[in-house]
Amino acid sequence: MKTTAYLLTILAIAATFYFAVISMGDKFNMKGLAIIFAVVIPYFLGLGLLFWVKSRTAVITASAVMIILSMLGTYMLYSSIILHPDAQSGLVFFVLPVYQFPIILITAVFAFFMERKAVS
Repeated sequence: MKTTAYLLTILAIAATFYFAVISMGDKFNMKGLAIIFAVVIPYFLGLGLLFWVKSRTAVITASAVMIILSMLGTYMLYSSIILHPDAQSGLVFFVLPVYQFPIILITAVFAFFMERKAVS
């Protein structure tokens, strides 16, 4: 399950870069690159969380959360950029981290207590 979470998270990072390049078109610049990195930071935090957890319950929890976040994030990008493009489609790059950061932080707190309990 951990390997699947790693793969899906890396694919979500690649998809985020791809959809950002499509969204920006010929207006790709350094500001756009900064926004892209802000959007993929939660994925990198999730990869760090997956690397850190060792106990079985924490691995299952972190893997499930990262699989769900990766799939939902990629779907949100696909839906707003490809399926239903409009003038506000670019706002998805600001909305994604807003819901992903708290979910990953809450998961990290739960994983921390699961790890502590597993050591005791």
